[in-house]
Amino acid sequence: MNNGRFTVLWESPAPSQQSWRAPWVEILRSRVRLCFDYEGPNGGYRCGALQFSNVRAFKFIDAFACRTRRSEAYEKLIEIANSDWVGEIQTTVLGSNARLGAVHHYQVYFDDVGLYDIAAESWGHIALIDPPPVNGLLDAVHPYPPDPSIAGS
Repeated sequence: MNNGRFTVLWESPAPSQQSWRAPWVEILRSRVRLCFDYEGPNGGYRCGALQFSNVRAFKFIDAFACRTRRSEAYEKLIEIANSDWVGEIQTTVLGSNARLGAVHHYQVYFDDVGLYDIAAESWGHIALIDPPPVNGLLDAVHPYPPDPSIAGS
């Protein structure tokens, strides 16, 4: 899947075993947020996210099925250099004549959850919100009106 070269870009502030709930994904057009929570120093839970912009592809492999790059990406965001996956997206999905902008292959593994692979132009860490929002991080940052067709909205 790659040639083995990677760079660590971010490390989790706490072990994922201390999470209140499993990480969750929020997708809005070509933006993906991988949201997580963890127990803070005073015992309360904090929330944050890794945000990816201009996402070209996203995949998740459950922890039970995951065999690749687990240790390098364990509770860390890494960027994989010269990724075969990004090359495959370039040629297979977009066609051999199309050219992507500077697309990077990002990867993070959360213990007992699984491996997230993201092909995107950029990433950033969103400041922590205390306590975690009930309806997800997007609601806390950019609230949407409730959908009346969903019970309990």
